[in-house]
Amino acid sequence: GLGDVYKRQKEYKADVIAEIENSDFNRDVISSCISQAQSAGYTLTVTPSANADGETVSADVILSYDYKMPVFGIEKTHMTRGIAR
Repeated sequence: GLGDVYKRQKEYKADVIAEIENSDFNRDVISSCISQAQSAGYTLTVTPSANADGETVSADVILSYDYKMPVFGIEKTHMTRGIAR
């Protein structure tokens, strides 16, 4: 059901955040996460924030999922958000 979808999405987001943090905000890793998310049916947006020295210190991570149940005419976008530090 929908609860499972949300649970999987939260877990996926947590994995993405861990991967980005472990890579120290590596751009290639972020790009790879974005394309992997797309393959999994998600839309991933990663917005890095830099400090005064121009070093990335955190990133805003938003994972969206379009949930469709045509039979019931249900179409929703569910978004889960987190911060990589």
